[in-house]
Amino acid sequence: MSIRPVTQHSLLEQRGGAARVADLLCQGLGGHGFSCERTFELAESEEGRARLVRSPWPERLAAQAAAGAVIHVHAARDWPGLLGLLARLGAPTILTLHDCRLFTGGCPYPLDCPALPEGCPDPCPRGFADSAALRRAIASALAALDPLLVAPSRWMKEQAARHLPGHAVRVVPNGVPWAANQTDLPTRAAARAAFGLPERAVVVLLAAHGAQAAHYKGGQSWQALWEALSAGMPDLVCVMAGGEALEREGNLLRLPYLPPERLTLLMRACDLMLYPTLADNHPLIVLEAMSQALPTLAHAVGGLPEQMADGRTGFLAKPGDPDGFVRRAARLLAAPGQLRRVGEEAWRQGARRFSLTRMAADHATLYERLCAGRSSSARGTGSTRTA
Repeated sequence: MSIRPVTQHSLLEQRGGAARVADLLCQGLGGHGFSCERTFELAESEEGRARLVRSPWPERLAAQAAAGAVIHVHAARDWPGLLGLLARLGAPTILTLHDCRLFTGGCPYPLDCPALPEGCPDPCPRGFADSAALRRAIASALAALDPLLVAPSRWMKEQAARHLPGHAVRVVPNGVPWAANQTDLPTRAAARAAFGLPERAVVVLLAAHGAQAAHYKGGQSWQALWEALSAGMPDLVCVMAGGEALEREGNLLRLPYLPPERLTLLMRACDLMLYPTLADNHPLIVLEAMSQALPTLAHAVGGLPEQMADGRTGFLAKPGDPDGFVRRAARLLAAPGQLRRVGEEAWRQGARRFSLTRMAADHATLYERLCAGRSSSARGTGSTRTA
């Protein structure tokens, strides 16, 4: 079997869901006959900075395209510029819609912006510069490139169908590494010891890239949520992860951004993850919690209802009701048996639906079809685009 090249491209080198999916696909595609090259625009390590100096990412993309690689783009700083470059290179291209930036004037999630259906206005009511011009430039560049679009959730596919008519969109849910058996996971005692957490305490987790500065993830509500819960449960321990600080304030522990293996170990130490996100697509952090048998309480927004069934594999709260979210969290924290049962069922269902093995296989199938379609077009026999 010949080895076919694929390039996974993202804006950031390491952090955030787009970079993480790119890294995971590189990890999982080897068994499907693909070799992976990883490119990124902004380095976050000394090694990454040295790499960009030696070989700037546009040069790497051009070299990979010349070698016949499929280019899979997950995020970009300048979407019109990158899409134009890819059109000139002529490589088969897949774009994953990790958020809404490909059909807005810059905002990752428009929430309930009344202007979006009519086209982004200038000035943008949310402060994104040149939003209308940017939206037109992206639409023009997409039309010229005609990539295959991938949406991790049905919710995102519906948004794309509404705002990007005429483009094929395939739904491929995200996936993460999954242990073969729950017994292979670290013990709670070992996980708590690793982070200095009390062995017998009830521990709740809040985590997002950016922590309390992560607006779309509801980070601005974390402190009030913690204060409301701790007022009724004085012995409750809370861990907030994903920011810059490393500090402890009584029963509140703040942790900086954690690499995936440390984050999943932390999840094993907790009883419940709270995820008061305002808008989301198919968040990896929920899947990572499921892979550690940690139940999540989240607002029922975006693609989250596609990840969790309320009361069976997670817990969904009504959006826009912060007091209701607190009440639901307090009831759950007082029911450890329910948390344990739901966490175990989340692990079982997630192993079937959201594993890295499944995600890599689904993408390998897309790459093969895309390459076959390009070969057919080159022979004058048409395309095999799928939707």
